[in-house]
Amino acid sequence: RTMNAIAEKLHLLETVAPNDALLASMLDKVLGAVADQYRQKLSGYRNKLQELERHHGMSTDAFLQRFEAGDLGDADEWFDWEAIAALKAEAERKLGELERAGV
Repeated sequence: RTMNAIAEKLHLLETVAPNDALLASMLDKVLGAVADQYRQKLSGYRNKLQELERHHGMSTDAFLQRFEAGDLGDADEWFDWEAIAALKAEAERKLGELERAGV
């Protein structure tokens, strides 16, 4: 239902926009705001990962290798670290898509 509502709004916008240039400009602004949100999220994720790396004396890459190999056990902190690393990777992927599109 939500996707239909969004599709309907996009269609309405496309229908009522006075010209393609204005529509493109409006969409660029929306996508730019989304990209800015991902940049802010990434900054927070990077800061948290740096704190974890300093605290534990290992890089996130080294942590992930050891965690995935089962060398670290199952403490909540390890799962938190893994989750933050995954969120960072996903935000980087999405921001990359936006930047490749010229946003």
